[in-house]
Amino acid sequence: MTGATGVVMKLYTDILFRVLIKRLQPDLVCDVGSMNASDAKRFRQVLPKARIVAFEASPANAQLIEDSGDLDDCDIQLRHQAVSNVDGTLTFNVEHSSTEKGQQLRQSICSTRKRIAGSLGMTEVEVESIRLDTFVQQLTPTPASIALWIDAEGNSHEILEGIEGVRDRVTIIHVEVETREFWHGQKLKADVVDLMASMDFVSFARGYNEFQHNVIFLAARTLTSSGVNFRLHAFRVFIVSAVAYRFELIKREIKQKVHAIRSAVRNKRLR
Repeated sequence: MTGATGVVMKLYTDILFRVLIKRLQPDLVCDVGSMNASDAKRFRQVLPKARIVAFEASPANAQLIEDSGDLDDCDIQLRHQAVSNVDGTLTFNVEHSSTEKGQQLRQSICSTRKRIAGSLGMTEVEVESIRLDTFVQQLTPTPASIALWIDAEGNSHEILEGIEGVRDRVTIIHVEVETREFWHGQKLKADVVDLMASMDFVSFARGYNEFQHNVIFLAARTLTSSGVNFRLHAFRVFIVSAVAYRFELIKREIKQKVHAIRSAVRNKRLR
């Protein structure tokens, strides 16, 4: 969190984002790079009346979301589009996956850029692209307040350039950034922070990882209008999310130990 001290807290940003959008009550939430729409569904739980739109560029991911039929029940709109700083068509690189356990997630990763290291190969696909300001300006009624959740594999800067025409309606942004290149030619965190500052957004909180983490930006007017109470509310959330993060680490550690014990028992039986 940032304020008079200019300090940005490290915390579990997904928890903070959901708490803050519940408080801010945006008319529209855009889940950009939705993958499986799980985040969009979580937003519906805290915003029963908001318009929620999931954008997914990967043809395979979009088809899986559509086939699940879950979004109709949640009143979430799916758009098989890339979000960027241009309206038109973009070439996306869909990451190949291996058959190894834990590698299936790779097949759901796609980007306009090519991975620098660890790629198993990519398939190029042409995808329709749209700017967020173009999308918002086409809506009826036009939303007065907007929240953005962006997870776009090295394309965050381009997506945020595309909000220029509606930046005065965006109140909160949760975006993945990198401090070193994971994708060829990508913009880094410093570039994103500078862009957001030029649009009067403030870095409010960030995730724990150093090289790749999420940042929450708030419109400066949101902090000004909400005042000290908003900061105190966010600080309480910081405490809760820090505890939740620690609890998650403990759960993970216990799960690993249980798995190790079961493997040891299984190996002993096979001897």
